[in-house]
Amino acid sequence: MKVSFDFDGTLSRKDVQKFAKSLVNTGYDVWIVTSRFDDESAMKKNWHWIKGQNQNLFSVAEECGIKLNNIHFTCMESKSHFLKDKGFAPTEEPFKKLINQGMILGTSAFV
Repeated sequence: MKVSFDFDGTLSRKDVQKFAKSLVNTGYDVWIVTSRFDDESAMKKNWHWIKGQNQNLFSVAEECGIKLNNIHFTCMESKSHFLKDKGFAPTEEPFKKLINQGMILGTSAFV
């Protein structure tokens, strides 16, 4: 079975790392799918400050037993296409309709 974690705010936490490591140890195919830029893509944009920013991510992956080939950088693109292509999700878009224009306090023609 495949399992995917985001890094920042998720796999960067020690409790989630412990869980991910237990999944790897029981035979799950564990991936990191992150919105971060990989070093090569960042250098093409002349974003030299990013170089080395992913070292912590690689260290956590190694500590958890996650293969380097199982790390995917989306470079701030939507993760849903990658997750569909790799068999993590049945559809590309997880929402039929998304409304995020403030708080809905009553009935709406859109919901």
